Amino acid sequence: MCRPNAEDILAVLTNVLRNYTFRYYCPICLNSRRGPHPLIRFDHWNGPFLIKRIRSSRYFLSALDLPIDAICSGDKEFGLEGIIEKILTDSLKAKETFIRENVSNLVLLAEKIAQAFTGDRKLLLFGNGGSASDAQHIAAEFVNRYDLERPPLPAIALTTDTSVITSIGNDYSFDEIFSKQVKALGTEGDILLAISTSGDSENVLTAVKDARNEGLYTAGLIGNDGGKLVGLVDLALVVKSDVTPRIQEAHILAGHILCHLVDYILFQKHLPDG
Repeated sequence: MCRPNAEDILAVLTNVLRNYTFRYYCPICLNSRRGPHPLIRFDHWNGPFLIKRIRSSRYFLSALDLPIDAICSGDKEFGLEGIIEKILTDSLKAKETFIRENVSNLVLLAEKIAQAFTGDRKLLLFGNGGSASDAQHIAAEFVNRYDLERPPLPAIALTTDTSVITSIGNDYSFDEIFSKQVKALGTEGDILLAISTSGDSENVLTAVKDARNEGLYTAGLIGNDGGKLVGLVDLALVVKSDVTPRIQEAHILAGHILCHLVDYILFQKHLPDG
């Protein structure tokens, strides 16, 4: 890779980022790596000072997640369209790699869920933040419907009852907001699907440990290297990326695939797209 030319980089960044508000590293923090400042605007930065920092630190470019190769090669057409193209490319790559590496795991988990449903057992799902939303999304697909007209299927997201969650968090610990629900609602033979982009959330780990003690089959939709969760669940499906949005995009695709497979296993029907 060539050594960036500070003046060329500044010209490109000026065209791309002027009047663009974002949460990234300001020049003062380029070498200290202290974390992003809230809402720094590019046109608030001092040009000569920025050039000096670019010369001394390539971390600036990685912090902005810009294509260094394109900038070094003199490609000054990179702009907002280029950002979209990069996001699309990265998302497709993350999803394809994840799915191809986990085809057999997805089939196995779908079979486990279908078996639980036919055995009068249920699916419990949970996670934090965006993963909580994914848990609720997937649960809704099972309870209402995914694509087929079929009977409701028993799936519960442990992220929806604010009274339960806040009472446990207030009286005991945030680490127990899921584990107490697992103990209250879980039955031997149920399936527990933990969703975590890091695999290291303490409340997720605690719930999985308690679920295994209660005789539930545990699976994890995870990101990064799987974290501590990969060694705790019976079945781990890991998106090998350290970019949270790309992990979440792969997770919800996996959720939809599971819904589709379970419907097919139980009802022997497949609706082609379109």
